[in-house]
Amino acid sequence: MIREFFRTTLAGLFMARLLTPRSAARACLYAIRRHVLRQSIPGTAIVALTFECQCRCACCSSDIFRKHYADKPGMSREELFVWIGKIADSGSPRIHFTGGESLLHGGLADAVEACSRKGLVSFVETNGIAVDEDAVLRLKRAGVGSVNVSLDSAEPAQHDALRGAPGCHARAIAALRLCVSNGVRCMVSTYATRENVSDGGLAGVIGLARRLGCSGIRILAPQPAGGWLKREDVILSREELGRIEKMLPLAFPVLNRTALIQCPLRTGYKIFVLPDGQLAPCEHLPFIFKDSKNMSLERLRERIHSCAMFAKPHPCMPRDPGFRREHLDGLTGDSPVFI
Repeated sequence: MIREFFRTTLAGLFMARLLTPRSAARACLYAIRRHVLRQSIPGTAIVALTFECQCRCACCSSDIFRKHYADKPGMSREELFVWIGKIADSGSPRIHFTGGESLLHGGLADAVEACSRKGLVSFVETNGIAVDEDAVLRLKRAGVGSVNVSLDSAEPAQHDALRGAPGCHARAIAALRLCVSNGVRCMVSTYATRENVSDGGLAGVIGLARRLGCSGIRILAPQPAGGWLKREDVILSREELGRIEKMLPLAFPVLNRTALIQCPLRTGYKIFVLPDGQLAPCEHLPFIFKDSKNMSLERLRERIHSCAMFAKPHPCMPRDPGFRREHLDGLTGDSPVFI
């Protein structure tokens, strides 16, 4: 308990360092409105700028969305700035730009700058392939909160094989070094599996992040979603998740996102915006809200509360056996389902 408290405090201090005076004021107001006044305000927004990507990861949670959007353009600049405005107006404190590969969208730096003006902390999710010094400097000038670079393994050959992109490991390392050398906060983003926990692979990624001088590391759970929709075998037990927590370093910021927490979807915690402006409940669920383009966030909350699928509480829906039996086992995974 003391160990987890110490680690959580260190991770919280890392997040606090991302704040500017404007974003700190927004974060404080959000905390008061959501936790004191009990208002339904999204704690985070995820904007998928495009599902174009240079990698073909077997575990990609966006795989089903990527297939659906394969012949469709990325988010228009007009749509992008409308959504940044909506997210800011909602009172949300942060936004993650993802995909696909976020750097393949030409409006990324301008979007980050728009977020900075509104006090939104922005996170850029990237595989690192398209990151060069010019991109890093543009994001720095725009006020990016953190650049999160995916790293599946400390071993180049293994990382490249998992990503289906030769040379991807070298580009990811180069991206992290560019961020560090230019004073841009950056995190390694990785995921835990029972294999990389037992064979030392996860510890190797954590060690590499520390040696590179990264600001921290985010560890995600392996999700039976997207390309792994039928891979229930990757779900970690509570005991295995507990072992992950015990192996994490105390003197390095680790955002451990593997825990089986009660899904906050019904509380309106998350907004997930797709490239055409439609809304989805979660990046790990193959569903899109029907006729959701231009939907207000108030209407989104109403849709969530009226949807029988989300009526029962679940500790992470894609990892919950009951939810999977009822809503996921019958799906082919070829395309998202409109609900």
